[in-house]
Amino acid sequence: MKLTTLAVCCLFLGIAAPVSAQVPNPTSQRMEAARQANYCRDLWVTIAIWHATGNTRNPYGIGEFGECNTKLYNGGNWGSFAELLNAVQATMGAMNSQGASFSLTDNRNRTITISTNVGGLSARVTVSGQVVATGGGNVVATGGGNLLSQDGSTVVATGGGNYRVLSAGQRAVPLPGGRVLVVSR
Repeated sequence: MKLTTLAVCCLFLGIAAPVSAQVPNPTSQRMEAARQANYCRDLWVTIAIWHATGNTRNPYGIGEFGECNTKLYNGGNWGSFAELLNAVQATMGAMNSQGASFSLTDNRNRTITISTNVGGLSARVTVSGQVVATGGGNVVATGGGNLLSQDGSTVVATGGGNYRVLSAGQRAVPLPGGRVLVVSR
């Protein structure tokens, strides 16, 4: 209980607190709850966001968009739930410390808008249709432009030092592990 409280406390302060290796992999009941919630394609990411936020909110994303983009967390690679949870907390802390965030808006017309916000710049993607189907397929996006590509490569640069010159209307947010979130208008 103390570790969870510490992790949530530190997350709100923008400090990534390492998670104990004692964190077990999610139970089948927790996996089913994530499946029913229908947010992230990778159910572990949904559960890690729930855990990292003290179960106070759902992910600000869907499928592979927004916070659900697996590339944000250790480049999409982890060997255990504890490792993923550490990566989620580190990314959230890095984004929070730089004033970067994701938001999700229900447009009440069977679409949602996922926004990436940083430094007064907000990039949006509107998602409609059957967002997460069996196997994570059927994602239909309009206006995604430079926000996300299907594999997330336009959002997260792999490897440190591969910055590019940003044009007007773009912001780069350094993330843990040398990755970079690039937000374009």
